Amino acid sequence: ADGGRAFVSQSMRPYLVAALADGAHADRPTLVVAGDDRQARDLAADLRAWLEPRPVRFYPSRGVAYESHLAPPPHLVGLRVAALDALLAERTPGAEPPVVVVSAVALSEKVPDPALRPHSFTIRVGDLLDLDEVGQQLVAAGYERVDQVDDRGQFAVRGGILDLYPATEDRAVRIDLFDIEVESIRFFSTFTQRSLGEAEAIEIAPAAELAPEHRELAEIAALEDAEDR
Repeated sequence: ADGGRAFVSQSMRPYLVAALADGAHADRPTLVVAGDDRQARDLAADLRAWLEPRPVRFYPSRGVAYESHLAPPPHLVGLRVAALDALLAERTPGAEPPVVVVSAVALSEKVPDPALRPHSFTIRVGDLLDLDEVGQQLVAAGYERVDQVDDRGQFAVRGGILDLYPATEDRAVRIDLFDIEVESIRFFSTFTQRSLGEAEAIEIAPAAELAPEHRELAEIAALEDAEDR
């Protein structure tokens, strides 16, 4: 289509957008722009229901201005990087392209060079893991190693168990290893430690926008800028 303009009720918008995304250009990624982060988040949730199993990502704004030199919270970083990775990733044969829903504010913000930022990765049941290597990978992705996990962006290693609170998840996960093989992945409550269900795979989105060496350079630049002022 050459474009156009139409008015539809709020309740019909997800259906219309899903139909457009699944129409003539369903063979390539689709970017949907909403007025603000809340509208974008809600629209992304509705589109997931209409377009499943096609991946739908929500790309929020940072929450803090670059000029403030403050780091955005891990869950916003994770959502942003996961959406960017989905757009940039090479698709496997048969995989459907992503739909990314972004707010107008987020669309206007700068984006870190892909070469300077960590990337998402996935852990699956049956994978072979070296916990030392995974720990280093998590630290490089902006995660904090702690004794007990209770917030996003944290992980803990106890024997053959990796507790992890992924940046984009609402629950922490416990990854049990048999020797070096992932035997199970279970969601759990950080308050009661009770299991909340199993998963076959878990996506680990970064909790920081920049890789460690680039974070250090950014902090130095921020300090020098503050001194100049």
